[in-house]
Amino acid sequence: MNIEGYTIPHDDKQYIGGEDGYFFTENNNKVYACVFDGVGYWRKKNIEVKDFVNQLTYFSIKSIENGHQTPEIILEDALNHVSKVGSTTAIFVIIDNQHNALIYQIGDAGLLALKGEQVILQTDPQQHQFNLPYQFGKNQDGSFHGDSPNEGLFYRMKLEDGYKLILGSDGLFDNLKINEIIKTVSESEGDIAEALCQKAYQKSKQTTEPVPFYQEAYREKLTDSLVVGGKQDDITCIVVEV
Repeated sequence: MNIEGYTIPHDDKQYIGGEDGYFFTENNNKVYACVFDGVGYWRKKNIEVKDFVNQLTYFSIKSIENGHQTPEIILEDALNHVSKVGSTTAIFVIIDNQHNALIYQIGDAGLLALKGEQVILQTDPQQHQFNLPYQFGKNQDGSFHGDSPNEGLFYRMKLEDGYKLILGSDGLFDNLKINEIIKTVSESEGDIAEALCQKAYQKSKQTTEPVPFYQEAYREKLTDSLVVGGKQDDITCIVVEV
């Protein structure tokens, strides 16, 4: 099994490395991989959500090391130890040594499972309404913000040789169509996670064609016409190759 991770921050957030975060680790004969997408709303309150994401990443790994083994328990335990303010969405996968995968999603970070050019599984965004994803975090008074980690969605699948799991923040899936992801994966000769992030970044900067985010906004009748161009955002990806 091979795991790669990569991130490209929004141009305006390079000084903090963007507001996304990710980790992957092995413990108890299991592989744990997770992408966090810090919610940009907090910038309006002059709060750097990156600090929250960094703490959550650290305490999630500590929670795994302390023996917690399911995503919602790991994240809830980590959240209890976080002192910074902010909130995030998450896509999380745990793979045991029999290649059984437990996939957990809260919000609009997502996962795509491929075997060659065949889509085996694709998660749908978990949203209260368009562009308002489920999220969890902490407020300035220390109370919990948003939704509970227990409200996340679960998927289970048996991985086979040749499967690739693509975990991404919404910056990836908002800018790349599924066929573009498949093509990028199949043509990549190096780090697939980096190739996907670079492709999504290129699409986010172009001004001539609509990306999936604006196509969905138009379908939801939130725009009078189909907006062309990309959606600039932090872009983060983990690729697990079985």
